[in-house]
Amino acid sequence: MHVARALLTLIIASGASTAWGLCVDEGKPLPPVSLNDHADQLSGKIVYDHQNNTIHYLPWSSTSLTGNAFVIYHLAARKGIDNINRSFISMLDELPPQGHQLVVILNVDDVFTGGKYFARKIFEGNAKEHASDVVFVLDENSTVQQRWCIDKKSSTLILVNIKGEIVKAKDGALTAAERLDFINAINYVYGLTPGASQ
Repeated sequence: MHVARALLTLIIASGASTAWGLCVDEGKPLPPVSLNDHADQLSGKIVYDHQNNTIHYLPWSSTSLTGNAFVIYHLAARKGIDNINRSFISMLDELPPQGHQLVVILNVDDVFTGGKYFARKIFEGNAKEHASDVVFVLDENSTVQQRWCIDKKSSTLILVNIKGEIVKAKDGALTAAERLDFINAINYVYGLTPGASQ
């Protein structure tokens, strides 16, 4: 899907915490969280209408993440955040596309004053370009960040299996060993390694 280079040249103060602060437990479902589009704000799943060249927002819920291996990539809308785990996202390009689904959640509530509009427009542009490969979710009010106890100014990765259970999670930069562990876990969940169990 070649998402790594084009996906997030978007984000508008660099730096991130690598501390473990997530309130999620491996082997259990994600703490449920929902985002709904309202008249006064835009939050939820971005859907691109190719025929009319328009962007729509639909309600999104973490409970929808079942039936596949999902890699959740949660980002604060800050310049340089996409570099923290760029190597891992590049590694996803080498996996069979049917083996996992990438879900990118952008927290535009963590952007500098007045920057929400610009961050949202760039994110929508990425959604138009990669709509067939990636699920794009916009969070206007730090709803997901607060529900899952994600550090601010952070890049977070969470892998869930076909039952919606958490397999691996990391708030902050993955080490080289952790990147390989995530990739192996994705292959295991999808059944691409011997003895895999779903």
